[in-house]
Amino acid sequence: MEKGTPPPPSTDYKVVDGQVVIPSTAAERKGIQPVVHLSANGKARADVPAGRPVKFTAIIEVPQGTGKIIDARWDVEGDKTFPLVQEIKPSDVLNSGSRVTLTNTHAFSKSGTYFPTLLVTSQRDGDLNTPFARISNLDWVRVVVQ
Repeated sequence: MEKGTPPPPSTDYKVVDGQVVIPSTAAERKGIQPVVHLSANGKARADVPAGRPVKFTAIIEVPQGTGKIIDARWDVEGDKTFPLVQEIKPSDVLNSGSRVTLTNTHAFSKSGTYFPTLLVTSQRDGDLNTPFARISNLDWVRVVVQ
């Protein structure tokens, strides 16, 4: 216990046939890591012609009492640099920063298979300026461009 604040409950998971299975919501999962659910055109996979925009929607949650979402960065083309920082506006945030819905749109100019990824970060006190107590997680989707 630090400063009278008990630690959050441990992450809840099961091992099924040798695979770790975690609950899909932050409330069920517990722990401290943000939970990210990313979709492309409403699904885990989008098939589109080159040049057609793909709409990405992310639902991000942190377990109760573990912090606020402070940062979201996109790697749409798959270069692992996360160059696009998405502002988290007050209108994006529900439940005092513990749940955020973000959208982004991108059109791929070349055919191929892409794995757009969203990296999100939470911080215990919601402090944007501290490098301490930052916890990150990510999710990705598949986009096949013809």
